[in-house]
Amino acid sequence: MLQHQHMSMPTTYDILVNLHEMFGGKGRPVRQVALKAIMDAKMLKGNPVRDHMIKLLNKMEILEAEIIDR
Repeated sequence: MLQHQHMSMPTTYDILVNLHEMFGGKGRPVRQVALKAIMDAKMLKGNPVRDHMIKLLNKMEILEAEIIDR
């Protein structure tokens, strides 16, 4: 669901802002699940890198990671 919602957003920054608005601060159990999902993430052969990165960014946002926009 989140992936489809963010597919139309032009930049990673827009995706991160939207995710922050949606999730804000989360408790420890949610953060542990997100970290495990990042550690277990594997890019499927033939899938675009962009889709894989959107999935990872979704999880990083749940962890409240600071992503520097350069």
